[in-house]
Amino acid sequence: MTAAAEVAATWKRLCVRGATTLNEIGPTRLLEAWNGAIQTFRDPETQQRNHLMPDLARQVGMSEPCLAASLEALLDGFAPPFSAEVFTRVSAQRAAGPFVVVLAATVPGLALQPLLAGLALGRAVLCKQSSRESSFTSAFVAELSRREPALRGAVATVTWKGGDAAVEEPLFDSSDVVAYGSDETVYAIAALADSRLVAFGAKASIAVLGSGPADLDSIVEGLTRDICLFDQRGCLSVQAIYTEGRELAEALHARLGSRDHGLGPAARTWPPGKASAAAMGRVRHERDAATLLGKAVADLPIGAGTVILDPEPRFVPSPGLRAVRIHPLDSLVELAEALSPLRGRLQGAAVAGTSSAELARISELGFSRVCQPGELQSPPAAWTNGGIDLVERLSVPPVVSG
Repeated sequence: MTAAAEVAATWKRLCVRGATTLNEIGPTRLLEAWNGAIQTFRDPETQQRNHLMPDLARQVGMSEPCLAASLEALLDGFAPPFSAEVFTRVSAQRAAGPFVVVLAATVPGLALQPLLAGLALGRAVLCKQSSRESSFTSAFVAELSRREPALRGAVATVTWKGGDAAVEEPLFDSSDVVAYGSDETVYAIAALADSRLVAFGAKASIAVLGSGPADLDSIVEGLTRDICLFDQRGCLSVQAIYTEGRELAEALHARLGSRDHGLGPAARTWPPGKASAAAMGRVRHERDAATLLGKAVADLPIGAGTVILDPEPRFVPSPGLRAVRIHPLDSLVELAEALSPLRGRLQGAAVAGTSSAELARISELGFSRVCQPGELQSPPAAWTNGGIDLVERLSVPPVVSG
């Protein structure tokens, strides 16, 4: 069977039985199945998780310890009571057609939010996995179906080569689509799905440290987590840190970039995945250019991470491999101007040591998640990713008879 035929058959099955199946199961059993599946993959002792991890780590190119910590952080936001919050937002099961989720390979677990929204809304879900990461969503859907066998008629995973017109033109032309990925991927899907597309493209996250009272050790611990989890590949991974004052920036640079604190020991606890020659080359160029310009570069092995003290406020996208720049500002008022080129591209801010007025100004810059350092990678299930309320966007008016 061709990919187009397989996808078409699966889609037809979801269209015919999906909504009816979800309504028959009901929200109570759906939520129980969801919470049970989440707990299965949070628990390091379960057979399902232990079977999943080696293949998933190989596919995404992450070490198993870093992948395990990353997934646990993500799954925490989809456990009770966060999962129940999504269900309570839906006053009644709303029978509607299925929708498609297109997943990126960079971060496993992206399917969780649209899957949960679909179950709560009574909408069947077809998940298109990347050929480069086809493990997590399949394993999670299989666990959901093991706990609630009828879900096989309402949730499915498929894989096809992106850009296959025989699959995508008829499918995207007739369905709502939730898509994660690069701008190129999103634009290609938008040409077919038009206004029915809910797109989550590339975004950047930062940290902001004010001069108010704060425990530097706990901040470094939290920022290390926000940088290292998912090997700095996610939209909630910190790429730059802005501080109020040079003194704080220098202290943070020394601590975060130390072999004994921050990124140094993190490289032993959560070893980074194997990097390509091209990725290593980009980071070496970043280090060499910073050194040539007189900017301080932390004395860390390149595999452990890179910390650059950069007096220029301009945001520079991280080349990856746990590389961050620390930018001292005279005042946090300057932050808006420094980040102005990123408007519409900002995602998360890990914030500490700020006044309530400063925190309000930071929140107004367009971040969809503002929290303490160390919490960025555990957004709650109801999080408005990129400012998009997924439950609201996927809701349909209830059908009124008569």
